[in-house]
Amino acid sequence: MKRSEALQTLTQHLDKPQHSILIGPRQVGKTTLVKQLADILKQRGEMFYFLTFEDPSILEAIDQHPENIFNFTALPSDVAQGRKLYIIIDEVQYAQNPSNFLKLVYDKYKDQVKVIATGSSAFYIDKSFKDSLAGRKKVFELYPLSFDEMLHFRDQNELIPEWREMQVRKAYRSPNVALINTLFDEYLVYGGYPEVVLANTEKDKQDVLKELVNSYMKKDALEAGIREEQKFFQLTRLLSDQAGSAVNNNELGNTLQMSGNTVDNYLYILQKSL
Repeated sequence: MKRSEALQTLTQHLDKPQHSILIGPRQVGKTTLVKQLADILKQRGEMFYFLTFEDPSILEAIDQHPENIFNFTALPSDVAQGRKLYIIIDEVQYAQNPSNFLKLVYDKYKDQVKVIATGSSAFYIDKSFKDSLAGRKKVFELYPLSFDEMLHFRDQNELIPEWREMQVRKAYRSPNVALINTLFDEYLVYGGYPEVVLANTEKDKQDVLKELVNSYMKKDALEAGIREEQKFFQLTRLLSDQAGSAVNNNELGNTLQMSGNTVDNYLYILQKSL
């Protein structure tokens, strides 16, 4: 989902009783998006609070009991009739049992409280997510930038119509075809993470990507239950070398000296969290 579309869709969902859950890889702009949503709530004169579960004091309280969230916000009873208390939570997956937290808040306070939460893609790995929250949430997934968005982020908006025309009419020759192809090659090599797109040099881009890999390995993967971190990293390297080729799980297991079940589990985690 593109950022402009995501903000519009999230804004439209503000008046729905279900929780709004924004998921996606780290560093794709989820926090920025919900901060923009907070600005919209402020303009509308709504009562809202922005919290992060990376704050250990908040997280400790929530893990003791979900209703401790109201120690950090107004009480539902303080909300005027016909209005709602909006609670924006960044990194909701850090809660010991995020599904239980969201379920209780919805079931007890759906007429008074609306939760808007961000979480990594690993949020939906089955082992940590114990309840589907059917009927209690709507999930919005945010991806890295499309090439159109990359052009916008790089202040090359005038190239967007030409790029789109090139996709529709293969014979179309843009006057800026050389520049567009150069930028597209860059996009293919470095991807669409906003911080990478905005980095000035190739070294800066590489440094940001290395930091993203380290963040993923140390946070999302370990939170998903990875115990053999080195072998998991080796598996990702093997998979990157086989991009576009068929993958044989038994071969991977033999190479890494892991059971087929472990390889299957690690592949499942990669599929869910990338």
